[in-house]
Amino acid sequence: VRGFRVQLHALNDRVAAENLARDAGQRLGLKVHVISEGSHYKVRAGDFIDRAEAVQLKERATSLGYEGCWVVTDQIEVRR
Repeated sequence: VRGFRVQLHALNDRVAAENLARDAGQRLGLKVHVISEGSHYKVRAGDFIDRAEAVQLKERATSLGYEGCWVVTDQIEVRR
């Protein structure tokens, strides 16, 4: 399903991206994904159908020090 996530960072190092994802998941209290695209590993938080919820997460992430994060459209996992 197409939805929204918050991209926290993009890195060239898979291990660093996984470490960031683990830390962010604990700090934000939700699932954080590492998406591989070419030589980049994109760290994206959440699975939102509603863009407004993703924007709220972006604001919360920014307040926790994830500067420069933004809302992206992505394939998301829908909870049933």
